[in-house]
Amino acid sequence: MRRIAVIGAGTSGLTAIKCCREEGMDVTCFEKTENFGGRWRFRKHSIPGLASVTKSTVSLHSKEMIAFSDFPPPKSYPNYMHHTKMLEYLQMYAEHFDLLSHIQYRKEVVQVFPVKDFDTSGKWLLKIVDLKTGQMNEQEFDGVMICTGRLSQAYIPTTPNRENFRGKVLHTQSLKTTEEFENLNVLIIGSGNSAMDAAVDISTLAKQVYLSTRSGTWILPKVGPKGLPFDMVLLRRHFHILKRYFNNSMNSFLEKYLEKKIQHEAYNLKPNHRVLDAPLVMNDIIPDKILTGRVHIKGIIKKFEENAVVFEGEKNAEEIDVVIFATGYEMKMPLLDDKFYKTDQGQSTLYKRVFSLGLKHSTLAVIGFVECQGPISTIAESQSRWAARILSGKLKLPREDILKERMQMKVSVMEDYMEYMNELAEEYGAKPDMSTFLFKDFYLYWLCLTGPFVSYQYRLSGPHKWDDARKAIFECYDRVTWPLSTARRYSLSKRKNEEEKCLRQIF
Repeated sequence: MRRIAVIGAGTSGLTAIKCCREEGMDVTCFEKTENFGGRWRFRKHSIPGLASVTKSTVSLHSKEMIAFSDFPPPKSYPNYMHHTKMLEYLQMYAEHFDLLSHIQYRKEVVQVFPVKDFDTSGKWLLKIVDLKTGQMNEQEFDGVMICTGRLSQAYIPTTPNRENFRGKVLHTQSLKTTEEFENLNVLIIGSGNSAMDAAVDISTLAKQVYLSTRSGTWILPKVGPKGLPFDMVLLRRHFHILKRYFNNSMNSFLEKYLEKKIQHEAYNLKPNHRVLDAPLVMNDIIPDKILTGRVHIKGIIKKFEENAVVFEGEKNAEEIDVVIFATGYEMKMPLLDDKFYKTDQGQSTLYKRVFSLGLKHSTLAVIGFVECQGPISTIAESQSRWAARILSGKLKLPREDILKERMQMKVSVMEDYMEYMNELAEEYGAKPDMSTFLFKDFYLYWLCLTGPFVSYQYRLSGPHKWDDARKAIFECYDRVTWPLSTARRYSLSKRKNEEEKCLRQIF
């Protein structure tokens, strides 16, 4: 039986364990903290190299879009889950598939490198520190799945005269609560989701919040047409097909819709890029914060002073007490030598963002080290399903495709979500056969084409198919609307009780 090491017990790590078990491999997961859950577990104190949520964090994507392909979230759960609900969901998933027994806690993998006879064996050696005792040991594995994600190494760009600033400086990775910012002037640098969320949360207590953005951003609402989660409306197969052939028109259509919500130029937020050409920034509250003056949008920083900042195009300095960088993360995995996943110029050498090119044996897989417009949880699961098939020897990487990938290496880790999911599913044989659905199950075909791009579609066929996948797709909207109306739930419950009472009287 092949021995596989999984590093990290977050969302990616849990699904990696499950997929390895499905392929009949002996899997051990090393987690450096005392609990599973990764960034979804709130921690009062920041741990170097580990992202975690703030007290108010809510999922960026709705529950149906973020769900694992064979484990729908309870219909009673809200559509956008608070981090505590997301953690509950992960726990239910882990317990249902018996994953927790494979995790060794307080074990930090500090280095991963090939054994001396790698060209023959394809094995890897892990240096592991027991954080309880401080002892280090080495263990050998037939394969490794690195599931630490891309949110481990905070990126703080160089800014003019920052060394002059005497206030507090931190990255959103270290942001936990907002109480410490009460009555302070806070500058947030960035325009992504973490920047918007931080601005909204901190502005409730801060004296003033300034948001510095280099190029602006499109703000998408979480609540879409007819009250549906916006990602369920946007991420659909037919929309993706139209975008492929009419990219300019689809961008214009969506931008006009967003302009009806917010006049981005008036808010000093209009970017140079098209809305579908960058990661989605979703926030319903930031426009209100700008309108009420709790958040001021600023441009590029010209220079730092001791207790102030001067912005480009402005003469007067703004007094600042705290600077928070919401500037993303570096493409870096400290436990692995750079040569295994990128070039000296920073170009990715991971085939389909998972397997390292140039190795004689495909026994090293990187999971969740990608950025896209969809949820990472479903991508990590799909990557894990493919990687587990490769590591088990049931599939092999096509050499011709690897050569083509080498010619198309990218610096960015950005991928088109739906296209990438289809590519991965095609690799391990679970891509939905839409032409077959068209003639044999038209209703299913129509839902897969025009309905939300839910991951259950990738359990309709192929290895480890799920018999209830079709049912999960059909009941998707019911799980969305269920938590919205207590009256409806009461009515259904009352009707069910009356039916049961009637049956008892009959029998």
